[in-house]
Amino acid sequence: MLIGGYLAETRNKNAAAGFYYAIAIALKISPAILLVYLVARKNYRAFFSTLLFTASFFLSATIFTGMDFLVKYCCDFLPRMSVNEINNPFASSYQSVTVLLRTLFIPDALLNPGAPFNSLMSFIFFGGLITGILFFFFISHLLKNEDSFTTFSFSLLAASVFTAYTSVHSLLFLLPACINLIRLKKAGNMAIMLLFFLVCTTPVLAFSSLPVLFRFPRLFLLLVLFFLSGDFGKKNLIGLRWLFMSVIFFLGISLISSPSFESRSEYLLPAEVSLLTYDYEDRKSTRLNSSHTVISYAVFC
Repeated sequence: MLIGGYLAETRNKNAAAGFYYAIAIALKISPAILLVYLVARKNYRAFFSTLLFTASFFLSATIFTGMDFLVKYCCDFLPRMSVNEINNPFASSYQSVTVLLRTLFIPDALLNPGAPFNSLMSFIFFGGLITGILFFFFISHLLKNEDSFTTFSFSLLAASVFTAYTSVHSLLFLLPACINLIRLKKAGNMAIMLLFFLVCTTPVLAFSSLPVLFRFPRLFLLLVLFFLSGDFGKKNLIGLRWLFMSVIFFLGISLISSPSFESRSEYLLPAEVSLLTYDYEDRKSTRLNSSHTVISYAVFC
């Protein structure tokens, strides 16, 4: 759908481009970054076409689910998903800046008991700061580079950097950037292609037991690719005042979107026990039959 949208866009078929892009956004929210790409390219027809088709796809679901479900999805699910709170918000397998900062600064009794720091404000500050800096370089590349496929492929690479979680299937977004490297035939592209290979093949779960900063190899490789793939010479950057404005904007977004992160987790048992525990007691202090518990456990297994 993404490649189909780009091809339609280059042929001035803006309605078709919007249709393809909208399907991609409906299936995987992160392609919505292409809306920024379309505005930067001043292709407002494709931009509004994408918005129209995306809204149509979302609203069409209300025929089957009703409006209440859509409102809950947009007002509850999407904001939580944008900061990776749907599943385990501390899972290093998601390899994102958000998860890295949350693991560093937000302790949790069950999911993140060994957090090095306990500082919600540090989480908010560094999240807004890093996102603002990355967005500044992203916009600079879109505005200063005139090659449409280069900016298109870089936008999809940026989607993998900005997202709160990088699932394995989302690495497909890197394919256009690889094609662009082959197309441009610049010196050093083979080394960059090797980095793409490492991003896609590094077994991130093998790093999950290491210290925090060593658990995110894919994230750091993606950040290196982001800066190597963009043309960020001094003449190709927009004014530094935009850097300040970008950081301020995302600091505000980070402040608004970050909940209190009060740990609501607690252990069921006050102390660690073995895998097979059979001497529970109920509140009436009636000891349960140990043999029945063992038999039930065996049947369950």
